[in-house]
Order: sequence, then structure tokens, then C-alpha cells
Amino acid sequence: MSTLQVALRIVLFFLSAIFYGICSTPPHPTPKGSMASTPSGLREWFVVIRIRYVLPLQKIGFYTAALNECIHIVAHRDIANVSLNSLFVVAAFFSIFGGLIRFLCYRELGECFTFELVPAGQNAISPSVAQNPKLITTGPYSYVRHPSYLGLWMCFFGSTMVHMVRGSWMRESGFLDTLIGRLITMMITQNLEVLAKTSLILASAVSFGVSFTPPNGGPKSLPPRPPITKALSQEMREWVLVFLIKYALPIEVRMYYLISFNEIVHVISSSIPSLPIRPYFPYHVSPHSFSNVLIIGSLLSTAGCILRIFCYRALAEGFTFELVPAGKLSNNPSLVKSPKLVTHGPYSIVRHPSYLGSWFNFVGSAMVHSWIFSDGSDSAYVLRGLAYAWLMGVGGGITVLLMRMGDEDALMKKQFGTKWEEWRKNVRYRVIPGVY
Repeated sequence: MSTLQVALRIVLFFLSAIFYGICSTPPHPTPKGSMASTPSGLREWFVVIRIRYVLPLQKIGFYTAALNECIHIVAHRDIANVSLNSLFVVAAFFSIFGGLIRFLCYRELGECFTFELVPAGQNAISPSVAQNPKLITTGPYSYVRHPSYLGLWMCFFGSTMVHMVRGSWMRESGFLDTLIGRLITMMITQNLEVLAKTSLILASAVSFGVSFTPPNGGPKSLPPRPPITKALSQEMREWVLVFLIKYALPIEVRMYYLISFNEIVHVISSSIPSLPIRPYFPYHVSPHSFSNVLIIGSLLSTAGCILRIFCYRALAEGFTFELVPAGKLSNNPSLVKSPKLVTHGPYSIVRHPSYLGSWFNFVGSAMVHSWIFSDGSDSAYVLRGLAYAWLMGVGGGITVLLMRMGDEDALMKKQFGTKWEEWRKNVRYRVIPGVY
């Protein structure tokens, strides 16, 4: 085990412990004697008991386990099982990402965030917050109504699994071979790799669908087709792109859903043979093959999707897949009459962030299913044909986007004039900050 792997594993353990502590520590503990200190029902009574007495013990136990793991890594760094593995990295990512979600919720709610179920602002120290509580609908609360619970579940799942995967002290010490250890393993880690792999594939499929589905509806008709003599003109490029968006892109999205669904069925049916389901296109790939390419691909795809969503939200009704003046296709009359140059959110960093998100998503989505090109089974030829068609279709559209950025800049400059010039001075790069 190299020094770099030792350092990375220890850092990930410490980060997992820190974020578990953040998730388990009330940012604003309920003052003794307040109304929340007396639970109103039996279920809430159990929650309060857990907050007061169980969570502090769990934190101490988790910190101790993390310290013990780090000592184990340093003392047994020559053992191959102690090295980094894909499942450990995924578990640490879940723990850290869940903790970050939880932290963002703390910041968004401020003094109103409590672990107890009380009216908003009841336990706030600030009189203004207590007297005039507000309904928070910004930040993570603009996506789902209970993001803190999602962060808590992700952090708990990831923090548990970093201590259960191959190479951990619990695995190497023999504890999991005892009766209690086997029971814990059955309850927590049964078919874990199957769950993790299917989750990554499903996340990639959903991300691809969101990234390449027009948020405000696709083009209703094709623009006039330019003559063949203008094959390399901007008008011909845009006609080809709109044609792909209108007719090819929906097929590409459904093809990706089909390939992803087929692989998920293969993973589940191979791991649980008793289930009466089988993939339509069987192939000879282990359902437990959990590669770094799959993990990186799914993370890239998800990151690209998140970036695209931020762009959708920033432009709102002004976001279109077609190259048209801002607000032209909007259903909002005020936006059609008075379009605005959007310079906030991701557009305050680069001028074309949605293109970067689409490239991230395309590359990541292709990496998730890259095994198709290495499978030599007869049934894989059908999937390989679908994969090549998918690559050609989506890759062609992505390539056209490379040439479209200049056209889009010219269109916005013509529409907004000096406003666009000022924005261009402040946001110099098109796609990658500091590079291009």
C-alpha cells in the first residue's frame, strides 16, 4: 500500500467522521425548560431521548472507530486488503456529500433548525426570528421539502459502510465472522454492491434524461433548410442541430434508458436468481464488477446534470435548446417584450456553463456503460450496435455545440449590446474558468 493510498484513506476516514459529527450534532440545542423539552407524543418522546442520550454516545463510538481504523491502516499498511477500493470511495462520498447537504440546511434555516419537532423559530435566540418566523424556500429547500433528512440518510449509510468494506478493521479483525457480526452484515450489507451499482447506473440514466430533455419543451418545427451550397454555414449547423433535438434526441434518451434498465435487470437477476426477471439482452459481465470507470462516469454524469439544472433554474423560461434571441419562445409575455441578460448563478463564472454540463454528462454516461465494447458475447453485439448509434447521435450533437458558442455570443451581443460587452469583460471564459 503506497503512502498516497494511506494518506487518502486516512483523510477520507477523518472527513467521514467529521461530517457524521456535523449530522449528529444539533446546531442550535433546545434550551432546558423550553416547550420543546417536553415531547408532545410517544414518537417524538423517543426522538428526543435519542437526541439527548443516544446521539452523543454514537458520535463518541464513531470517532473512536475512525481513530482505530487510522491506527489499523498505519500499522498494517503492507496488507493488500487495506488499500483503497471502489466501494470504500463510494461510501466515503455518500458520507461527505450527505454531511454537506445537512450543513447547507443548517445554514439556510439558521436559528430555526432544530432536531425537535417544534414551530419554526420557537427556540430561536433572536427575538425577531422568534416573533416573525419565515418559511424557508431557498437553497436545498427549493429542490425538495426535506433535504436535511436526505443528507442524514446518505451520511449514515456512507459512514456505516466505510467501516464495513473490505480492508476495514471490522472486516480484517474477524469480528464480522462472529454471530453478532454476521447478523449485522446481513442487516446492513446484504447485496450492498448490487444496490450501489444499480444506484450508480440509475443515477446516470436519470441524469442523462434530465440533461438532454428541453425544460420548456422542444422545437415545434424545423427552421427553413438552407441550400446545400451553405453546408458549412451557421444556418446549416443550426438546422442540423434542431433536427437532432427534435427527432434524434428523444430516441437517444430512450436508448440510454433501455441499456441502463437492461443492465440493472442483469445485476439484480444475477445476484438474486430466485427473482422471475431476466435481461432482454444477456451478456457475460459479472454483476459485481464494480470498477473505478463506473464510479467516475456516474459522478461525472450526475455533476453535469446538476450543472444543467442550475442553468435551467437561472434562465427559467428563457432556456431553449434552439439558438434564438433571449425570451423569444417564452410563454411569459413580459419576458418576450423585455428579455433580460442573465449573469448570475453559473453564468457569473463562465458564459456557457450548460455546454460544460452537457459534455460532463455525455462523457460520464458513456463511461458508465463502456464495458459493452469489451464484452465478446453474441448477445452483446445488439447492445454494441445500440451503443455505437448512441455515441454517433449524441456525440455529433455535442460536437456541433462546440461551433455554436461563437454564434450564441454573436446573437447575445446583437441583442443586448453594451450589457453583453460588460458581462464579457467580467466573465472572460466561455466554458472552463481560466482555460477557455
